[in-house]
Amino acid sequence: MDKLEAVQTAKHYITDLYSGEGITKPRLEELNYDRLNRCWLITIGFAYREGDEGATELTPNLARAVYGDRVYKLVRVNDGSGQVIGMTDRMLDPSLPS
Repeated sequence: MDKLEAVQTAKHYITDLYSGEGITKPRLEELNYDRLNRCWLITIGFAYREGDEGATELTPNLARAVYGDRVYKLVRVNDGSGQVIGMTDRMLDPSLPS
């Protein structure tokens, strides 16, 4: 699986998983390859539409103060099978320049 396929898999996973929660603007934030575990580590950031109920559920007040209305998820995609094998929250360091 090449990097573009892995990114598309991660984006589709996020948009499908959160389809009823009003996410918008999913975009690639980070891309790494884990050679030891043969998987892609892909950070996808996304925003919420104003007024959607899901925004308060997925964006706690502290995270919202630091990151605004964007949420970041680290998606692990198996290089061989192309299947998503996990997803976790990804907190970016707000002190680093963007």
